[in-house]
Amino acid sequence: MAEHPRRISEITPRNSDISPLLHLPGEIRNEIYQYVLNEGVYDFMDGIVSPTYECDERFALLRVCREIYNETRLLPFSLNTFHFGSFKVFHKFIIKFTTTKQRQAIRALDLEIWTQCCIDHIEDFEIRQMYSLSDVLPGLQSVDVLRYSVNCYPKATRGERQKIDQWLRCGLDERVDMNIS
Repeated sequence: MAEHPRRISEITPRNSDISPLLHLPGEIRNEIYQYVLNEGVYDFMDGIVSPTYECDERFALLRVCREIYNETRLLPFSLNTFHFGSFKVFHKFIIKFTTTKQRQAIRALDLEIWTQCCIDHIEDFEIRQMYSLSDVLPGLQSVDVLRYSVNCYPKATRGERQKIDQWLRCGLDERVDMNIS
């Protein structure tokens, strides 16, 4: 075990010396990183994580060496949209699977909300009361809400929309662009 940190301390400078990528100016490396790590949308449905298309090879970039990892570790969070099938799945992801820095890096969020017959009894709405999105994701710039409903009360659609808007905007920074469809 004692050789492991020593080996890493030997490998890190060597990578910097021999890597053609690390010899490029930072601005060019950043352009490359953005091209490689901009996946589009990551889907989180009922706790299952699946990007909208294969990205395993793209994430290999983060595993090349420590210096590249340190330069790129937050880019998948800031460059992509995170889509959640429910607020419950969002809550679980935020609490269990992200660090503070990763949460700060998230810029775009898509949420699906299922409004059954009575919006007041939905578990998502109870979970949502715990915190504001701006507090949890301080770098958030846009939220798209996809509203689905069982057509029990067709005339309540406008009221549901207003309630969802009020519910989501509670504590949301004014600079965040929010769309409800």
